[in-house]
Amino acid sequence: EECAENMSFRVDKAWRQRCSQRFRNILDMVAKKADHSVLRLLQISQQHIESQLERVKHERELWKEVVERRQQQPMQLALSMKEHPADLGSSGALAPQSQRALRR
Repeated sequence: EECAENMSFRVDKAWRQRCSQRFRNILDMVAKKADHSVLRLLQISQQHIESQLERVKHERELWKEVVERRQQQPMQLALSMKEHPADLGSSGALAPQSQRALRR
């Protein structure tokens, strides 16, 4: 017990000399470090969520374009059939070149 009391006095004295301005005790210092670590993890999580949100927004815009193009394809097909009836084969299908043009 005597040795422990002497040691605690020495640790307390060394602590006051080095860190008394910022922290009252070791527990206070550990709590501040933990708060800083949690804050950093929260910032990283927020950045990750924001980047995922931007990716989802971009993908949504791409899907909108795909849907719009697919909605326009029947109209383009009808127009091309009116304009170029010679492109139809005996089966009534479009010529391969016309099909490639519609896919773009």
